[in-house]
Amino acid sequence: MHYNEILQQTEYNFIKTNEHLGKHVILLGLAGSYSYGTNIDTSDIDIRGITLNQKSDMIGLPMFVAG
Repeated sequence: MHYNEILQQTEYNFIKTNEHLGKHVILLGLAGSYSYGTNIDTSDIDIRGITLNQKSDMIGLPMFVAG
C-alpha cells in the first residue's frame, strides 16, 4: 500500500483536522516495517512527522483574541 493511500484512511483524518497538526505538518514518513519493506498483511502502520510550532505552543499559553 502506498503512503498516500494510507493517509486517506479515516483513522488518519486527525492529521488534517487537528489544530496542532493540519497545515503545520511539514514532513510525514512511514516508520517500522513499512519503511523497511518487511511489512505483512497484519503489520501495523507507523507514521512519524514534523510540525511547525505555533506561537502559543512556544510560550506555553493559548492565544486569545481580544473581542
